[in-house]
Amino acid sequence: MGASSSTESSSLLPSNPPQIASAVDTTRRACVFCDIARGELPHADNPAATVDAGSMKQRAGLADLNRIVYRDDTVAVFHDRHPKASLHLLVVPVAHVRNTDSLRQSAAHYALVQRMLEQGQRCVEDQVRKTITAQVARHRAQASGGTGEALSIDVDSQVAECVRQARYGFHVPPFTSVSHLHLHCLVPPFRNGIFCGLGSLEVKYRDDLPWFEAVATTLARLQPPNTAVPVVPSQL
Repeated sequence: MGASSSTESSSLLPSNPPQIASAVDTTRRACVFCDIARGELPHADNPAATVDAGSMKQRAGLADLNRIVYRDDTVAVFHDRHPKASLHLLVVPVAHVRNTDSLRQSAAHYALVQRMLEQGQRCVEDQVRKTITAQVARHRAQASGGTGEALSIDVDSQVAECVRQARYGFHVPPFTSVSHLHLHCLVPPFRNGIFCGLGSLEVKYRDDLPWFEAVATTLARLQPPNTAVPVVPSQL
């Protein structure tokens, strides 16, 4: 991919992407997340892209619903095709890395996950602010038309509260759905539904259960000696 680009907000553009060559799986086969991250799959911003006929139906369905909100030479951020919370973004490396088992305690892998987290946090805040601002604007427009009282709300406080509640983490093998490392970024409330008969969909993203690892745990595991782990919002 060429120069850094964002389909949503140029303010999210990074300055110095980390070098992550040692995290790359060069043996990867066809991977839908690789295609999305590289802009090679049909979507709103790249309708001319094509895929092989054998996987067209599956991939086109995913592409239609996964709107990319950020992409550069290192990571891509897009909406989950089946969101489990009010906001559900995925952050993937552009280079193919299979899953958390592919990560080792090294500066390269640590830098990759840290970069994924940082971009995820920025995109979460950006998306939340846009959503809340739009909701307030709609309500005020209705009120000005005589359909209700004007809404008084502190947008910054609402955004800060949503960001505080955000949850970040990875599903671990064998509980992964796509064999390409992807960081879940979720803002509650979680959607209605049952996960494997165990309870609400929120259960799928609890770091006290064996299938989900909080990103803070991942970073601590990968942390090279004498490297400070960045502050991560508390997990719910």
